[in-house]
Amino acid sequence: MERGNRSIEALKELTYINSLESQERADALVRWSKKYLVSSDITSGLDFDNLKKLKELFYTNINFIKEHKENTRKQMVENRKLKKFFSS
Repeated sequence: MERGNRSIEALKELTYINSLESQERADALVRWSKKYLVSSDITSGLDFDNLKKLKELFYTNINFIKEHKENTRKQMVENRKLKKFFSS
C-alpha cells in the first residue's frame, strides 16, 4: 500500500509541477525526478487511467526540459556575445 500511496503522490506532484511557469517548472522537475525516479518504481499501485496520465505528463515534461535546455543554451550564447561586446 505504501508504494501505491507514493505513486499517487508522485502523480499529483507531477500534475502540479506541469502547471508552473518555465523556470519554476524546470527546477521542480529536477527535484521531482531525484525524489521519485532515483529511489523506486513509481508505477506500481496505479490503475490504468492514472498510469496513462503519468506517462503523458512524464513525456510532456521530458520535451519541456529539452526545450528549456535549448533556450537556456541560446541565452548563454547571447550573454557571452554581450559580455564580449561590452568588454571590448
